[in-house]
Amino acid sequence: LRSSIEYVLVDDTLPDEKRGLHHDMLHRVMSSRTDRFWLVGESAIIRDGFPQEERLKLYSIKPAP
Repeated sequence: LRSSIEYVLVDDTLPDEKRGLHHDMLHRVMSSRTDRFWLVGESAIIRDGFPQEERLKLYSIKPAP
């Protein structure tokens, strides 16, 4: 299956009540498949005026062979 998606932006700062199952699934897949998802960069995030401990993470997706 081919996709035109080249990047994924992950926000781990979402409060638990706003997180869906897809957030945790995406995090697990990206953590376990470092051969397909490469960390490109990170950025600080401020939510409701407060700096968050976690950072936004931008991943590049390596196409399947």
